[in-house]
Amino acid sequence: MVLKIQIGIAFAVLAVPECDRFEAMPRRRVGVLCASLAAATMTHSSTSFSLPGRCSRSSKCSVNQKGHYLSMRHRLGRRSRLARPAAEEGVDVLGMVGQAFGLIGQGIQILLGGYLLICIASAIQHAQRTEEQKKAMAAIEAKLQADKEARRKRAYIAPQEKPWTDEELAAYDGSKDEDGPILIACDGKVYNVWQGAHFYAPGCEYHALAGRDATRLLAKNQLEEESEESLKKALNLAEQASLEIWKAKFAKYDVVGTYAGSKRSASTTAS
Repeated sequence: MVLKIQIGIAFAVLAVPECDRFEAMPRRRVGVLCASLAAATMTHSSTSFSLPGRCSRSSKCSVNQKGHYLSMRHRLGRRSRLARPAAEEGVDVLGMVGQAFGLIGQGIQILLGGYLLICIASAIQHAQRTEEQKKAMAAIEAKLQADKEARRKRAYIAPQEKPWTDEELAAYDGSKDEDGPILIACDGKVYNVWQGAHFYAPGCEYHALAGRDATRLLAKNQLEEESEESLKKALNLAEQASLEIWKAKFAKYDVVGTYAGSKRSASTTAS
């Protein structure tokens, strides 16, 4: 019987790990079986003894009847308690991950809220800027309209009943007053072309036509003076058609009278 007890205890001591160190799972199961075998053999003996040098807890590791079996359960229980924090730590990790995702969601909400506020502020600023631009454009248009009205009054010349002469026309070629009236005679009518001053004012492309009868020059589409021989020739059909085009263009200007005529008039045309 004593031999059986010694064999059981030897198996238990070799298989079961020490109180402060633990081995792999298969060895623990073998230790449980050996401890059970040792406890079963000890139930038939009244001999009691202790395991020297194996556990610092002598009160819980004494081997008498069921004490050794309880000590084995104590060791296994301690091992399970030491393994428990790992599982609890895993739960904590999951919790920390959840909290991290929650913080990320809150950060995204804050960013979206800030972006929305920026968009609203930008829209308000754009609306204010648009309103200011509208006011500025309205002020500019009002100023331009006022300048145009002042220019109209300054360039106005009352129509006269008697025909205009060459000397009278020459006084209104724009050289004396660029903002004043500019007169051009065309096919017996005198037009105030001040609205086209960018064409007929001094230094502009068609200034040679201003302050004179420009009938033949317009018909021939030229700005140079005609020779005496050319003045004797009547306008041909093509030149007459060109003159009609110019008369249509001058229709937008104010008529301020008629032209008295001279030797350069187009009254003599080809029949």
